Amino acid sequence: MRLDHIGIDLQLGWFRNLMNGWKRTLASVAQDIQWSSDDMKRIFQGKTDIEELQALAVAMSRVYPTTLEKLLLPSDDTRNGVLIMRAQDSQASSRIYERLNGLNETVPYYEYRDTAMSVLSPIKPEWIKEEVTIDDTDPDNPHVVYNKGHFEHQMTFFIGPVNFYYQVRGTSYMAEMNTGDSNYITPFNPHSFTSRDADRLGLIIAVTFEGDVARAQKEMYLLGRERGADRFYLDASNGPRAQIKLLHQHMRAEYLQPQDLPALLPGTGITAEDILDETRPFSQEERAVLAEKLHIEPKDLLVSEYNEKAQVPVQRHDPAIARRYPNSDTPQYLIHPLVRSPWMPHMKGFNIDVLAPEPDLETGFESPLHQYLFNYGDTPIDIAWTVDGHTHQDTLGPEDSVYLQPWIRTAFGQADQETGQLLILGVSGAINSSVQHELSRMPDIKRVSKETTGWF
Repeated sequence: MRLDHIGIDLQLGWFRNLMNGWKRTLASVAQDIQWSSDDMKRIFQGKTDIEELQALAVAMSRVYPTTLEKLLLPSDDTRNGVLIMRAQDSQASSRIYERLNGLNETVPYYEYRDTAMSVLSPIKPEWIKEEVTIDDTDPDNPHVVYNKGHFEHQMTFFIGPVNFYYQVRGTSYMAEMNTGDSNYITPFNPHSFTSRDADRLGLIIAVTFEGDVARAQKEMYLLGRERGADRFYLDASNGPRAQIKLLHQHMRAEYLQPQDLPALLPGTGITAEDILDETRPFSQEERAVLAEKLHIEPKDLLVSEYNEKAQVPVQRHDPAIARRYPNSDTPQYLIHPLVRSPWMPHMKGFNIDVLAPEPDLETGFESPLHQYLFNYGDTPIDIAWTVDGHTHQDTLGPEDSVYLQPWIRTAFGQADQETGQLLILGVSGAINSSVQHELSRMPDIKRVSKETTGWF
């Protein structure tokens, strides 16, 4: 791992944060890893270099319950918070994948190209051209090759005439998609894409990203199925039963057994029979009572309602719902919201028509999400952004793509005085609503981003 774009002081702050967690001083770390105390003092005064910090990380990984991956901060591969991948670099990554169809024929099926990806971003976007053309609506056409579904969430943006195929609980569906249409695919739902017109380009921008489960997956692997995913799984297709299982989980965490439930309810007007009724969800009052008894919040007893249609929602491009931004009188952009999912509240996609003659940062955009941009039109787009008090500019040619870090103000303009067409997708990284709520209760947030203080 590289540290050269992180900074010595930031890496030292991260080391100090981990040492606080291990309840170690500089002197005790020096003793544990058999380094000189004088060297440790010098290093934490900033009189060091990248190579020595890497060696220190290796030494600590051999002694403490941690990994080298956790010890070293990843390198920042952006320039001023932005990473741009040019169309020619995307084209250079081209690879064609063959698939075996239902007629036992091995045929070229997709052309893949990488687009802008950063080590800091949860977003993994791919340009995918559909090599197979099918002009009927049969979801079971033998020329269609479904994948097995994948672990990542996916938002898809469609360019040209594309057939979208998907399966939910064993039933196959097909939807005719066109430029500006979009969908969301829940993990592990099989799907496929083909062109619909041999004379017109059909392609997708498949933007995959990890959710909270991915961030916990390593722990689930180590626990195994019986004590990991299987044990924590709540079958949302049966909401009342799922909420009862969640209640029992919170009770076990308090060393309470299911038979102890009646003892939690005297004087509340609620019976154990009410709570264990698998035909209805908890009422707001019941959640509040149970939460108080179990020292949790009422939201901790909520289970998202299962909706089969929400597994793979599809949204058509509709000019009628476009928003004129920043106002209706002098719009600089037309904003077309893309598909939404209540299960992914931090996934926000937009198809944007750039009307502004030049970027105006005062009326630009600023998002708390990691963002991906793709110029899918035929005209270049000027981009301006500000970070750390400095303004930067560039021009995005057709099929150029961009990664933006959170909280970077951006604006766009017509490089050739023609309307630009821009895809923007934002998703949260590890900093989501639950993290934000926990963070908001801390009295000294400066230490979260850079630790400068020993715990003792």
